[in-house]
Amino acid sequence: MAGERGRASAAFAAVVLLAFAAGVFAWWQFTRPEPPPATPLPPPEAVKRALAEAEADSLALKTKWVETVPEIDLAVLDPAGRETFVRLINARFCECGCGYTLGACRNFDPTCPYSGPLVEALVDSIRAGHPLDLEGIRPRPRASEG
Repeated sequence: MAGERGRASAAFAAVVLLAFAAGVFAWWQFTRPEPPPATPLPPPEAVKRALAEAEADSLALKTKWVETVPEIDLAVLDPAGRETFVRLINARFCECGCGYTLGACRNFDPTCPYSGPLVEALVDSIRAGHPLDLEGIRPRPRASEG
């Protein structure tokens, strides 16, 4: 009989504990603050337009026309050589995979291990008088386009 009473007491205690836990959970559910409303997603057309604008901005930056390159002394080139150099650094792309032209890469990331040697080799080629064909190479933009 004492064993039955012990089991009944344990079962009663378990029921009371379970009821107490359920009460605490219910209190917590009803007293916690409501979550803020979810921000609605923009329509797919707006997302596509924003991505296209970001890509256009990125392309404009990566192909921005530059006249000088840090650490390169263009005084070693005659005027025709400087023009050739400037047009080529604005037409050729860096080989590091950044997507920048050589000139833009050197201006925006002067630590690039690829564009530095390429630009120096270009200056050396022009100084040495090696013919460089500018046929089809990006022309200098007009002052209003710069």
